[in-house]
Amino acid sequence: MSEYSHFFFSLVSLVKKLEYIITEEKSNNYDFLLIKFNVYYIEKNYVKALSILRKIEKEYPDKKQGLQWYRFKCLYYTDYSESLKLLASLIKSQDSLISSRSFLSPFLEDTNVKEVLKNNSSQNNIDDLVDSLNQEKTIKEALLCINRNLKESLNSNQPSI
Repeated sequence: MSEYSHFFFSLVSLVKKLEYIITEEKSNNYDFLLIKFNVYYIEKNYVKALSILRKIEKEYPDKKQGLQWYRFKCLYYTDYSESLKLLASLIKSQDSLISSRSFLSPFLEDTNVKEVLKNNSSQNNIDDLVDSLNQEKTIKEALLCINRNLKESLNSNQPSI
């Protein structure tokens, strides 16, 4: 198995090249634009990411509501108070927070975010969100442990050359 580990680096390198090509592409294709948004967000270029988001909303007005969580993520770093207002409206429009956990989890340590959650959602919903995130973390750790053990087992069973 270890003889294939160098392919992982090659794969990551190729993904980065593809992302760069996509960001240079002048397409209005929804998927391309969303990838562009994600690349800029990961690079912490939140202003450019918001610009791409506005373009997506202009080209695909029917998708605007679904893109609001992406807007929140960028506004958190560019216009904090506006992000908290948007967060409050997003939470009020949901019956459950679990479906938004991937957007919320990076910000749950922020006391103001916690306060917005507390003021705009039920304690049950908040508890369900935290429980869900804890379960995911436990499952991820168990999976990583199983994979490490499998790798060690495979490495110890390899014949010497």
